[in-house]
Amino acid sequence: MTLAAYFSDAAYLATLHPLAGIVASCGKLMNQFDSCTVRHIYREKNCVADGLANWSYNMGLGVCYFDFAPSWIGSLVIGDLIGVSRPRLFCVDLL
Repeated sequence: MTLAAYFSDAAYLATLHPLAGIVASCGKLMNQFDSCTVRHIYREKNCVADGLANWSYNMGLGVCYFDFAPSWIGSLVIGDLIGVSRPRLFCVDLL
């Protein structure tokens, strides 16, 4: 199944996750461009996005708009801009 076909099946996606409509909308938007690339960025290299994602667990579903950035995000922005190195933690099964 191609990426475009996967994203265009909004009815199927809606059965998988409550935010599937957003994913389907992104897929439709991507299809309007001649070329579009999606890349995975580890959370250690994008702490602002990771911090906002973690913070969102305390909120209900829906869209949240900020008039001002949360006060705690300033240090994360600076760290991301200057490329602060952060360790990537993962589990290793030694058995």
